[in-house]
Amino acid sequence: MHAAFCMHGRSHINMANSWLGLLPVLSHLCHTSCRYFHSRHRNTMASKDFRHRFGRRLDINECQFETAGSLKRVYTHPDMPDVVLKIVDPERTHGEGRLKGESFIKRKNPLGVYRGFRRELTQYLILSRRWNEDVCGAPPLAVPCGLQPTTAGLALVTEKIINADGELAPTLEKLFQTGAVELKHLEALERFFEACIAMHVVLSDMHMRQFLYSEVRSGRPEFVVIDGIGEKNMIPLRSLSVRLNGRRLSKARDQIFQEIFDHYPALQRQWTARRADASRSELVRGPSAEGR
Repeated sequence: MHAAFCMHGRSHINMANSWLGLLPVLSHLCHTSCRYFHSRHRNTMASKDFRHRFGRRLDINECQFETAGSLKRVYTHPDMPDVVLKIVDPERTHGEGRLKGESFIKRKNPLGVYRGFRRELTQYLILSRRWNEDVCGAPPLAVPCGLQPTTAGLALVTEKIINADGELAPTLEKLFQTGAVELKHLEALERFFEACIAMHVVLSDMHMRQFLYSEVRSGRPEFVVIDGIGEKNMIPLRSLSVRLNGRRLSKARDQIFQEIFDHYPALQRQWTARRADASRSELVRGPSAEGR
């Protein structure tokens, strides 16, 4: 009986030792499970936070309407007042994000109404390779920042070009129509086209309403293009040829200047006199520079 009791006691001891041996394993499993569920919860929260910040559809009614063109509408972002949202006018589109009445060939483009966004982003990527902002200053086009889903369709988020009051800067068209064009505007427009020609910036449409004037963006008078950016042609000849693109930009510049001068001949006389003075100054500096 004593032997049986001893054997029974030893079995309890062995069982206890077995359980004690399992404790590290159970502890490791418990720790691993806790880490897994904590990591899963954290990833779920991070995913929800990402969707809330970047993936959720922004209610366009919460955004401040700024202006509209022939195809796009522009709004200020409700949480980021220094950027604007450019959306394709819903009245101009129908199902599957395509424009009403567009040609058969354009209907075959898989990007639909968003092909303009692609052109603008592509042109900015190309310009970023060539443009040194430390040397040249801000680029001559409104910088695109990304894409944002909205209740009115996908929006292209871009830099907001503002005036001294923090409002959307006036277009060249508005300055022209109100008689506010001065020599400083012409000089800024000249610098804009020179920069675009030098950096091979392709602009598909060049109208007065596409250029915004600001004196606060870079601390000096400048024009910034906000639309019609990038190559539209199926065969991108101007993207391939610096000379061809330069000729097209020069022609558009001359046409805009001529339209301004036709309405404001006094301004043309001032501009001609300013150019003549600049030419004489160059001639005076030339020989002295050679002498040195």
